[in-house]
Amino acid sequence: MSNYTKLVDYAAKDSLSSGTPLKVLSGTEINNDLNAIATAVSTKADTANATHTGTSAFAAITANSVVSTTLAGALTGNVTGNVTGNLTGDVTGDVTGDVTGSATTAATVTTAAQPAITSVGTLTSLAVSGTVDGRDVSVDGTRLDSLGDQNVKLNTIVLSIGAWNMDSTGYKLVSHSLTVSKIRAVAATILNDDQSSIASVHAWGSGAASFGVTISVSTNGNLYLTRQTSAVFDSTAYNSTGVNRGYITIQYVD
Repeated sequence: MSNYTKLVDYAAKDSLSSGTPLKVLSGTEINNDLNAIATAVSTKADTANATHTGTSAFAAITANSVVSTTLAGALTGNVTGNVTGNLTGDVTGDVTGDVTGSATTAATVTTAAQPAITSVGTLTSLAVSGTVDGRDVSVDGTRLDSLGDQNVKLNTIVLSIGAWNMDSTGYKLVSHSLTVSKIRAVAATILNDDQSSIASVHAWGSGAASFGVTISVSTNGNLYLTRQTSAVFDSTAYNSTGVNRGYITIQYVD
């Protein structure tokens, strides 16, 4: 892109004396000057509907109306105003204002019901209204204290029942060290004498029975297993005192 520089000082010819050779205006001078003008014009951008190719440097751009263009390459600097269209590439710097559109980033930032939060940063606070489904929550720590008034972490202990001739003895006492009000579930696994058969008994409170055994929890630190007469376990298949009769699983909160 060249600038036009006048090749001949035509006004200076007016002050020359008549008959001076330099006073003569030659066609070559005019032709050379016109060629210089043509070259400068052809390499300059038009004031309207200009097309730029190659690399162009602008100190500042001020638009008095909408700028509609396709920009390929890097844009360095500040943009003040609305940008309408597709933006493909990385944005380094602050974005002030609303981001809308179908782009992945716009959806992640502005969608009301987020399908996923993939940031590896730290959320300093999170306000949630409505129901929280925590079935797939993975916790790095010792516990989730509560959601509302409901404790959410259950601890588990397993106690051996020990020897129990269920054929001749109707109940078995198993000691524990838990506070009864903290217990949330109790289940027993009963084994036969040769340890080849397993029966699971789920019960709570007093009088609840399954397969002929009730499990009662008392406030004195004991669990009572009571075998019902003429039921499944009132049998010679469960009369040995040389085997562990099974296990009791207790779930409780702190």
